[in-house]
Amino acid sequence: MKIEYFRGTALRACSARPVRETREIGENLYVDLDEAGVVVSITVEHAGRDAAFPDVLVEEFASSG
Repeated sequence: MKIEYFRGTALRACSARPVRETREIGENLYVDLDEAGVVVSITVEHAGRDAAFPDVLVEEFASSG
């Protein structure tokens, strides 16, 4: 997974699969789906202003199983 953060503009988590459809979940929140309906990316527009993500810290955790 790739995380992109454009300070104050957008936060996007995405994979390399091609997008077939974008759905607006709510104001400034979008989900991209592939051909099978699997989530390819999630975008939060105005992340720094409206979603209270002024900074992003990414941590990776080992699986619990």
